[in-house]
Amino acid sequence: MSDVILKVENLSKTFHSTNGQTTQALDKVSFKIRRGEIFSLVGESGSGKSTAGRCLIGLERPSSGSIVFFGKRMQIIFQDAVSALSPRLTIGQSVMEPLDINHIGSRSSRKEKALEFLRLVGLDESSFYRLPSDYSGGQQQRASIARALALEPDLIIADEPVASLDVSIQAQVISLFQNLRQKNGTSFLLIAHDLSLVRRVSDTVGVMKDGVLVESGATEQVYQNPQHPYTQALIQAIPVPDPAFRQHK
Repeated sequence: MSDVILKVENLSKTFHSTNGQTTQALDKVSFKIRRGEIFSLVGESGSGKSTAGRCLIGLERPSSGSIVFFGKRMQIIFQDAVSALSPRLTIGQSVMEPLDINHIGSRSSRKEKALEFLRLVGLDESSFYRLPSDYSGGQQQRASIARALALEPDLIIADEPVASLDVSIQAQVISLFQNLRQKNGTSFLLIAHDLSLVRRVSDTVGVMKDGVLVESGATEQVYQNPQHPYTQALIQAIPVPDPAFRQHK
């Protein structure tokens, strides 16, 4: 157990609407994430994967179950970077904000650290002084990623972190994630719908459907030999360059 960074047991979340209706967003979800591991949650929209991430970070209160975090710092990269960044703060101020709040280093060292992470996600130095509105959604997402990385957290919850980025920048960001886990032992909960990406970068994958974790295991094991019919359908739907390849498998 010493290498486990996060332990989730029987996590459930029920939403209650004003008209008395209830929605079971999560139903007794259990999984573990180890240090330096990239654990991916996949599933269609509404499957509960983003709700799970929001419960872990404390943005939603679980209805029942337990979450035990064995690290010091956890950060989240939101899917919607436009809403995640304050329109009143410059990109540099947003990236520095977690460092300021935690009183890490001097102001000059905090600025240098912010510049370092902006460069790592492919933004030049001038972005430090610009407002989010000066940039595209993809560029704002890169700034949001830089802000999450600034504290060098033990666990990063990444909710569709590269969906709005160009393919070349996607590769750069994923490479950065992999370098962080190799260098610092950073763990990742990757929430994604791109099953090809998940297969490429994940150690472990969990498949969500209607709030239930229907299958989980080592990534290649799940992809090569999926057990649940829903997992089988998801993997069957992954696009391939040559359709004839699937037909002759």
